[in-house]
Amino acid sequence: MLSSVTFSLSSVLARCITVKATETPVPRFYRYVLSVPVYSPPEGQTPFKEFSRKNADSLSPLAADIFKSDDRIQSVLMGSNNVVVRLDKEESWKDGIEPKVMKVIKDFYKDDESRQAVTIPHAPTVLDVEEALEKICQGRAPNSNDDLLTSCVLEILELVIRPVLAADGGNCDLASVNVLSRNDDGSAKEVSVYVYLLGACKGCSQSTATLQGFVLQVLKKFIPEITAVEQME
Repeated sequence: MLSSVTFSLSSVLARCITVKATETPVPRFYRYVLSVPVYSPPEGQTPFKEFSRKNADSLSPLAADIFKSDDRIQSVLMGSNNVVVRLDKEESWKDGIEPKVMKVIKDFYKDDESRQAVTIPHAPTVLDVEEALEKICQGRAPNSNDDLLTSCVLEILELVIRPVLAADGGNCDLASVNVLSRNDDGSAKEVSVYVYLLGACKGCSQSTATLQGFVLQVLKKFIPEITAVEQME
């Protein structure tokens, strides 16, 4: 009896979720304020998360549903308790798009007010990466020979760097690993890595910060001999 009462109360609460649609001062941006949490960013990340049609299917079931509601929606941003849609051009928002998005949001939370609107990709731990590199290196230093060095760089790109870039619709591919100088035993002393930035990272105004502040720092953490990361066009 108690379980049925609890279930009924949960259902009523879900049906009572409120969504308020408002215009914003920025043209083509429209906000929906919800009475339930939408997105809680990981520590150190920005309070808003933006989704495109390319990454929504894998990162946000709610954003994916919103994109399906109307082809004129260009992007979807999510904050703590709000959803902002950006249109590809100025449209009659209230006459067509506003009720479609409103219905999508209400339907999304209809049966479960705690449903996750954003899927946070699994980030491997340092131990995961170290174990993977140990399998490749088999007790040798990553810089002991050039083929091993390249294999280790590829593994770090795959395990650590790509998942983070993919969360914002970006990606990168390895172009080459160049040894700039060597130790007396022939091992690499200074190494530069060249990569192709893809997806949302290509042509992004923050690409330099991404390369130097993220990609380079991650590679150096596991292979200290890497001193530079450059972008290939």
